[in-house]
Amino acid sequence: MKLKKVLGVIVAIAMFATMATAASAYSAYLIGDINGWGLGFWGPGDEGNVSSGNGVNITGNGTYTVYIDWEEAIEGVEFITLVAEIPSTGGGAAAAFNDYPDANIAITSLKADGVEIAKTGNSFKAEEDGVMRVWVYNPWGPADNGTYVADDSVLEGASKIEVTFTVTGMGGDEAPIGNTEAPVTTTKDGADTGIAGVAVVSAVAIVAAGALAISRKRK
Repeated sequence: MKLKKVLGVIVAIAMFATMATAASAYSAYLIGDINGWGLGFWGPGDEGNVSSGNGVNITGNGTYTVYIDWEEAIEGVEFITLVAEIPSTGGGAAAAFNDYPDANIAITSLKADGVEIAKTGNSFKAEEDGVMRVWVYNPWGPADNGTYVADDSVLEGASKIEVTFTVTGMGGDEAPIGNTEAPVTTTKDGADTGIAGVAVVSAVAIVAAGALAISRKRK
């Protein structure tokens, strides 16, 4: 009977921890396509993915890194943009996060096959479809949407694009606390893995095993 109560508490804690993790993290990732369309990456787990990439969980102020690997040399870029799924309102550069009005997202580094690419445009956060986007290269939208590079020729020949961005104004410690190791990864078939969720499950499993061992020992 005591074991049942212990396991019941463990399950309740696991559910609470999982919900807390989901509530405090916001997904961020790149989306984009190249070479006349058909090689798109649309975010972790998307069934339309042809190429591979990753996503990260924004948990607060910090520095994060995301990438797309097309596994094919870029001959022309249709578009590349950083998406942060933090609910937002407003438009253009004046857009603000609903829960964090002072928050800001800024791209601090762009690499093509590991080579640093200089910023030649005017890239800033802007609201679109209810979330924030920061354009890496945008030949389609209005000029006030901004773009990190003004000419996609600087990306030609590369197959992997990596973007590092910084989040500020979300409160708490201003020191970087983001996971630059990109804890969420995805493959071409859309499968994705979130380390945070795995950690919660692993911790619960360890506690459950301990509780079972104690119960047997008492018998």
